[in-house]
Amino acid sequence: MTVLLPLCMATFGVVSAVSIAQAPSAATTPQDGAELRLPLRVTSAVRGAIGIDRGARDGVQLGDRVSFLPARGGAFAGTVRQVDERSAIVEPDEPAFVPEPGTRGETRIPRRRLAPPPDPAPSTPPSRGETSPPPPQPSPAPPWPERADGWEPGMPLLARVRPVEPAAREPRFMGRIWSAGGLVHGATDDAGSTFANSQLRVGTDLRFENALGRGETLELDFEVAHRADFDDDRATGLLLRTLAYREGGTRFAPTRWQVGRFLQHAMPEFGWVDGLEWGHRTEDGHRLAASIGWQPNEDDELSTGDDFQVAASFRWVADGPETLSFDVGYQKTFHHADADRDLFVLKGRWVGEPGWDVSASAWLDTYLQSRDDAKGQTFELTQAWLAVRRFETDGSGYEFSYRRRAFPLTLRREFEPRTPAELDDEHVDRVALAGHSGARGTDHWRAELSGWADEREHGGALELGKGYGSVFLDGDELALVLFGSLGEFTSVAGVRVELGRSVSDGRWDLLYEFANHHLAGRPPDGDDLLQHRLRASRSFAFDSGWNLAFHGDLVLWDDDFAYGVGFFVQRSF
Repeated sequence: MTVLLPLCMATFGVVSAVSIAQAPSAATTPQDGAELRLPLRVTSAVRGAIGIDRGARDGVQLGDRVSFLPARGGAFAGTVRQVDERSAIVEPDEPAFVPEPGTRGETRIPRRRLAPPPDPAPSTPPSRGETSPPPPQPSPAPPWPERADGWEPGMPLLARVRPVEPAAREPRFMGRIWSAGGLVHGATDDAGSTFANSQLRVGTDLRFENALGRGETLELDFEVAHRADFDDDRATGLLLRTLAYREGGTRFAPTRWQVGRFLQHAMPEFGWVDGLEWGHRTEDGHRLAASIGWQPNEDDELSTGDDFQVAASFRWVADGPETLSFDVGYQKTFHHADADRDLFVLKGRWVGEPGWDVSASAWLDTYLQSRDDAKGQTFELTQAWLAVRRFETDGSGYEFSYRRRAFPLTLRREFEPRTPAELDDEHVDRVALAGHSGARGTDHWRAELSGWADEREHGGALELGKGYGSVFLDGDELALVLFGSLGEFTSVAGVRVELGRSVSDGRWDLLYEFANHHLAGRPPDGDDLLQHRLRASRSFAFDSGWNLAFHGDLVLWDDDFAYGVGFFVQRSF
């Protein structure tokens, strides 16, 4: 019992609704409030950086908050730090959170970002007996001076107008300052009650553009964190994530390079590097990239100097909007100067019209050295994800997904220490089929059927939910969800009730869950564990750049009680 409770409270979260991904049109369904829900999926993840399948075309911007809803439960969030046309990189609030590819999530964006231009006011027909006013007469053409750029009547307005290059723009300073904290109580050990996993963090993310008049960007991202661990241990440290100088990568400069500490731009799957990255975009939109430098260690300080890497990648695109693209990358690492990992990453995406979205990625580890006998002289698929989604204009849709996770053999301690037998056998494969009949905020059904297998057992899960709109208050969202899973060692059956509403300055949500966990092989008087969970959250978003969020969690696991409270505050400028 004392082991299960800390695990379920480790992220002071609760099992959130496993919501089915929806179409962009569903996310923009009119509803009360100033924010719109935008569902998304995790495409890749390394420590401190999570790739998602939403980008600038969907209204995502730097500084947006993202919530993740992993199938295993919990409440996780992060902030958008890098945005491309169809994808983005999210920095999680908890650096150790590395979700599986395919994990669902959502972000909320201001409605004004996607608002269409207002329709012209309709003219009012005259009443009977009245005459229509005479149409306004066009005013005489103003005596515009002749343009020196060769523009002539009939040409587009901006024809022959040269856009302002980055180096010619005014210097700009932007960024955010933020703080996050959480207090978790209820985990117990031999020393009694502790506040394990409680934390207080303060950080900043700053960006200077064109300060030197070269169109360059200087980025600085760091935080100071104080964390509590079991046995009342305390730790305070400075975590430097990014300190980088970058030039190019615009339509004026197809060659892009950056130096310092940064997350690799061309292939985020290769993680952070202390070194140099170079990239070039061809006239057809294809991209070449290469990087060299040291890999920061996977610890709370991101220490460096133990692992060296070189990497190269290529992206092929079918057209300008990148409706079809393929990426291939290779990374070679050295641990204390000894040859270590040989990793190939393959990925692709097709965004078809209307409503099709297919994404896939695969991580292939190559074992070619004598020490790799434990894995064999071959390739191993250590990570894979495939999602085929179809969206309808009314907000309904369906999806098939598959994901795999295994552990590579490396000298670098990127994963928890494991025995040779565990490295050879441990894996998780999961397939799922999901669908929903409409958008959130309306009456709709949603369902997901999944099956999984690992080195110990196999099983399946089913979730069935019914959503309602405007039940208690105008614009609220109510969902009733039945869920269950059946495995060889553990089975779960439960019900979840969710209630939320977007308001003018943010959103509030309530969640209650009851579940019975049946443990096979236990004595009859201890083989069923009853669990109650209650969560409340409130977020605020202001035009001044302030974001606030608060949450509270209560968990009753048989006779053990735990609670957690947390906050997040951010000022963007």
